[in-house]
Amino acid sequence: MTYSQRLRIFFCFSTALLISCNQSPSAQQPSVQPPPQIETTKSDSDLLKKFQKLQNDFVELQVRLSQLESGEATVSTEELVYGIAKTNFGAFTVTAKSVTPYLDGFKVKLSFGNLTSATFNGAKITASWGIPFDGKNVDAYLKSQKNKEFSVTNSFPSGAFSDVEVILTPAMPEEVKSLSVGLQLDQLAMRVR
Repeated sequence: MTYSQRLRIFFCFSTALLISCNQSPSAQQPSVQPPPQIETTKSDSDLLKKFQKLQNDFVELQVRLSQLESGEATVSTEELVYGIAKTNFGAFTVTAKSVTPYLDGFKVKLSFGNLTSATFNGAKITASWGIPFDGKNVDAYLKSQKNKEFSVTNSFPSGAFSDVEVILTPAMPEEVKSLSVGLQLDQLAMRVR
């Protein structure tokens, strides 16, 4: 299930929950216990604020969960931080070595550390970027998210680092402070004894 499908299900569930809270007890099925009474002094704006808070909390949890479940590494372009990209052959370290402006975005030099004992030739690299989630503006966060796939012919030798440049366009400076990077390897090469 994709992220947008999960988000739609959440919105449908939340809308149904709000509608059921506004129904009178006589309109509910007799086998279901009525929900606790909502104070009639609460205004619609209070309910809307609570709904938006729940929505923001849900999106924040979705972002954290997707980062834990995916094989993508989260890297920072502001400091030297290593992330781990999980592949079907093993883990690779990923870090951003440099960022330079390029056209309407940025050129980012990524360094991949091959922790396996095999050499790989060629890969597909996915990069995702956008404004960081601040816990408040869900729509702006979702609209800003971009991703791109790059096919590279670089060699990733065992026990060594390989540098790959990717171009992230369009991008604003605050959108490339943190990146999610995925790696899908093409060809496996090992020595024969």
